Amino acid sequence: MPPNGSGHPGEGGGAPHHQDARHTEPAATIATSTRQPTAYQWAARYQRRSTAMLDCGHYADPHVGCRRCEPAPVTDVQAGGAVAAIEHLDAHGYPGLADYRTCRGMWRIGQRALAVAVHRRTSGEVA
Repeated sequence: MPPNGSGHPGEGGGAPHHQDARHTEPAATIATSTRQPTAYQWAARYQRRSTAMLDCGHYADPHVGCRRCEPAPVTDVQAGGAVAAIEHLDAHGYPGLADYRTCRGMWRIGQRALAVAVHRRTSGEVA
């Protein structure tokens, strides 16, 4: 048998089993595979995406935005309550103030004159 171990397989020489030709090809990766990702891979991607830290410091889906940093829009019911409160304060001689989101809500429900008056009172400065 030659010193490099390259004899006939029956003679005890030759390449070891782990160096066989069928085992030398690299395993397929996600980048080279044509198969669809498995459910586990989808779950892992979602986990990575949802646990990533946003610029604001919160953990959320970066494609949706942070719901904790962006205020929710004023609903019609809230705008109606703001209109009633401002009219009550105005009737007693106190200026009713509201932020711009509330003024937009009042504008949306049809109280445009009051929304403009309140916005002018606050000079748009109330946040």
